[in-house]
Amino acid sequence: IAGCLKDAGAGPRQIAAVGITNQRETTVVWNPATGQPYANAIVWQDTRTAELVSALAGRSGAPGARGLDRFRQRTGLPLATYFSGPKLRWLLDNTPGLRQAAERGEALFGTIESWLIWWLTGGPGRGCHVTDVSNASRTLLLDLQTLDWDPELLAALEVPRRMLPQIVPSIPARPYGVTTA
Repeated sequence: IAGCLKDAGAGPRQIAAVGITNQRETTVVWNPATGQPYANAIVWQDTRTAELVSALAGRSGAPGARGLDRFRQRTGLPLATYFSGPKLRWLLDNTPGLRQAAERGEALFGTIESWLIWWLTGGPGRGCHVTDVSNASRTLLLDLQTLDWDPELLAALEVPRRMLPQIVPSIPARPYGVTTA
């Protein structure tokens, strides 16, 4: 940011807003006290969650909700390795101590835009932990009717709600935070 401002011959007061774009499904979990990720981010093409997706597809007892369409009515998405919900579950199951940290409130989840916004708005102790509804809709954790994290989906994927970002509108009515960078 400092380099861009210098190249443009601009100062912080000349910036009205900062926009973020990202690959929506790349998943990161970090410690809110330090900002350090608990593990490497899992990118959208990663298929290490294939076994989990197969297991989830076979678990549903609800009529018409079996297989890869198990969550489609609620999320608009099929079960797939592509989305960040299964990636988050994989990290919780396979990163030593992460599930316990998440349950204690010592782990935050987000896709890359959440992590960048958190850092840009102050990071440890001050960062704004948000995602917009369009990014949240790509997690397999959001109910499209309520536009909120769905308790049943969180339970199915065994994800603690307290680690999830606040869902905010894509076009803010007010600033989400102020950058310190």
